Amino acid sequence: MVYLAVALITIVAVELFLLMPLARLARELAAVLHKVTRVITSSAISDHWKEKVLLRYAGGIALITLKIGAIIGAIGLSVFVLCLLADMLPGSGPSSLEVFASWSGIGLATGVSVIYYLARSRLA
Repeated sequence: MVYLAVALITIVAVELFLLMPLARLARELAAVLHKVTRVITSSAISDHWKEKVLLRYAGGIALITLKIGAIIGAIGLSVFVLCLLADMLPGSGPSSLEVFASWSGIGLATGVSVIYYLARSRLA
């Protein structure tokens, strides 16, 4: 029973990852890092202006990183709450958090997430 709960929680986590704008944030981060590389390697820009521009870019990188961390944290918190709710269901066995932390649980979650993502991609 607990393995079924872990599989269902994994499917919910995959859906949450797909719904969140992580790919867009990763593209934004890559764009800012590309700008940083262009500024650093440019010989036409003085060190004074490089310092000013790179400080602004650092703030942008920090903001995007915080957004990504907040999204991943929210998904992790959702999985944690779902595990606690699944453990309230009647049934014996280890808790779903213990299963997620075990090697068999990691393998199950990985397998379910890959199979679900591939099935979802082919059907959608």
